[in-house]
Amino acid sequence: MIRYVDTSAYLKLVRLEAESEPFAEALRDAAGDGFPIVSSRLIETEMHRAGHRLGVPRDVIDAQLAKLTLIEISPWATQRAGAFPDPHLRTLDAMHLAVAIECGAEEIFTYDLRLTTSARLIGIAVRQPGAERLGMVLSARSDPWLVV
Repeated sequence: MIRYVDTSAYLKLVRLEAESEPFAEALRDAAGDGFPIVSSRLIETEMHRAGHRLGVPRDVIDAQLAKLTLIEISPWATQRAGAFPDPHLRTLDAMHLAVAIECGAEEIFTYDLRLTTSARLIGIAVRQPGAERLGMVLSARSDPWLVV
């Protein structure tokens, strides 16, 4: 089963949040079945832009990105992204969804409400490990960058 990950989820590997540990565990379990964890090449730009805002070192982000299979954005995906009917789906999320469809992903890891709604409407399963525990305080770490 091909699993797709968007930036709202993958950032949890470099920024400690309530869902970080459950997401990291779910990702390890998913990777263990032999199928790739994929994302659009767009995630590189989004992760590095977020890294600048959050003060996450570039090498920490690059180490996480190296674990993904990155999919190039095709002309089909750009056209499909523009065709989603949900007026609230943002452009970059539409691109993620189109690439997920194109690569045959059966499941998307995302914590973005708009992307979640659109993915479910077209029949793609959404995983949000730890979302049920929002507000949970994670144990303190000596290193603020969660690298799994």
